[in-house]
Amino acid sequence: FQLRADQLNQQVLPWLAHHADSRFFLYLHYFDPHWEYSPPGPFRNRFTDPDYLGPADGTWKHLQKYLPLEQLMPPEDLQHTEDLYDGEIVWTDYQLGLLFDAMKVLDLWDRSLIVIFGDHGEEFQEHGSVHHTKTLYEEVLRVPLLVKLPGGRPSDVRPRVDERVLLMDIAPTILEVAGLEPSPDMEGLSLLSSLEIRGDDRDVFTHTRRHQSNKIALLTGDWKFIFTYAPGRESVELFDLANDPLEQTSVARFQTDLAKRLWQDAEGRFEGMLRWNRENLAPANPVVLTPDQEEHLRTLGYVE
Repeated sequence: FQLRADQLNQQVLPWLAHHADSRFFLYLHYFDPHWEYSPPGPFRNRFTDPDYLGPADGTWKHLQKYLPLEQLMPPEDLQHTEDLYDGEIVWTDYQLGLLFDAMKVLDLWDRSLIVIFGDHGEEFQEHGSVHHTKTLYEEVLRVPLLVKLPGGRPSDVRPRVDERVLLMDIAPTILEVAGLEPSPDMEGLSLLSSLEIRGDDRDVFTHTRRHQSNKIALLTGDWKFIFTYAPGRESVELFDLANDPLEQTSVARFQTDLAKRLWQDAEGRFEGMLRWNRENLAPANPVVLTPDQEEHLRTLGYVE
């Protein structure tokens, strides 16, 4: 259902050669740093302990039993699983290097805007679970975002932006660099101005619904609020990220007024999102999935 990074490059490089003299937008989804964790060749053993003989092999069959919060993976198995994941990251990095080398040969590198980002992080039992569908903690929400501007980085552009930005800022950024106006419906902001002048951290609202559990989260300043609703159970968490960046101790019961205010803010944003979805995203022709497609989405955590 998805190509490995080298297979994707094999598809992409001839396309780039054919379009090297054209203006184009190209979206590439390198899927490798993701369940299942199976880096090829020498990358599989890049970080693993050669003496490890346990059952952890990075496959869905082994990992799915540890989705429930009450089922913890033994430490040595967890470490081996993380080591396989790290191997996939380095493997993907290597394949990106080959892509960029080919772009330089085709005289595309200097002329191109390149944006690299992750859509989510992975959990390794920092809060009791594995994968990426059950929680909204920082190990899932904080992702890499790298931007290479056409012609290189001007002297007045910062090499690193430390303040919080959003993935929804990527599309307006691409449009501004291309000289195009963003849609008025876009909530994101172009990052070009923040590359030059330090701004404030943006508020972040996000949500997930997986495995009969609904979660919404709001980050504002150094505070992180998470509300969880599941049948028969509700919970509120509030974290001071400045002093507790790993989100180990909720202070909701000590900061009741702040927790209530952030709850109301997050709930209002969630209801507004649902209302917009009902008004704008109702499909005229509902999508019908094949059994194979449903099973694939289930292994990714997107179908219950």
